[in-house]
Amino acid sequence: MQKMTLYNYFQPNPMPGVVWDYIVPQFELDHVGIAINYFKPSQYLPVHVDLFGKYSAVHGIEDEEIVRAILMLEDSVPGQISQICNETFGSWRAGDWFQWDADDPHAFYNMSMVDRYAIQITGTKRQSKLL
Repeated sequence: MQKMTLYNYFQPNPMPGVVWDYIVPQFELDHVGIAINYFKPSQYLPVHVDLFGKYSAVHGIEDEEIVRAILMLEDSVPGQISQICNETFGSWRAGDWFQWDADDPHAFYNMSMVDRYAIQITGTKRQSKLL
């Protein structure tokens, strides 16, 4: 079996206050888990579906309820590509984000010469409360 090196900074490591005070509330998710993703030039993550094993165990949540978003921290440069289901994205601005459900295949490619940083936000869709 081949192994890939992924560069992530996960909880329970401390996150900057701005993540909890400003970024997380924008997504209207419950049971939020955060990670910082770093993709070096020429690094990629082939098409896959996330397993959510640790997240599910910690929160007691079934995979079907889970969503994941990736918030881009910088403008894209040529060669940085994200794919979610059958859609491919090669251009974004800092602050743009992409979201998918637990069983959606996705991939990330950094075929540029520039590092790519993003915040990964995992949670469940907030249920609307009826009055």
